[in-house]
Amino acid sequence: MGMIDWAIVLVYSAIVIAIGAIASRKQDNTDEYFRGAKQIPWWALGFSIIATSFSAASLLGGPGEGYGHGFLYLQLQLGDLIGYGLVIAVFLPFFVRLNLTTAYEYLERRFDAKTRSLGSLCFLLFVIARLGGLLYAAALVLSVLTGISTNTAILMVGVVSIIYTLPGESPP
Repeated sequence: MGMIDWAIVLVYSAIVIAIGAIASRKQDNTDEYFRGAKQIPWWALGFSIIATSFSAASLLGGPGEGYGHGFLYLQLQLGDLIGYGLVIAVFLPFFVRLNLTTAYEYLERRFDAKTRSLGSLCFLLFVIARLGGLLYAAALVLSVLTGISTNTAILMVGVVSIIYTLPGESPP
């Protein structure tokens, strides 16, 4: 990568960090952190969920999958859009109406605390596996771009991710 490329990456990173820092200062409690103090309409929450599902892997791997497998990959993306539409149109209004923040709250209300814990544990295991894969994918890209070892890139991406995430952690 040339100097201009690195400058673009650094400026973009600084903008993202600044936006995160400014937004995190406006959060005083968990209601503001998770639901925007109930000021965000359900459809905007839906689009936030969609945006959250994108990662470096989908942005880097998606075009390659589309090129390699053609319309087969497009079918998967269309299925995702249908699923997102269902979540936005059916589940979010339902959760807002019941004053719920998470699906796990619903599991506890509908069944019991053990069911909520089991659902949370299953999701936690999924997220750990997914984030491990995303960390590795981002490190591979960094390794190819810079020529550093993959292990060093994993460490760098991990440390930067932790530093970026900690200031925005959930308030008490």
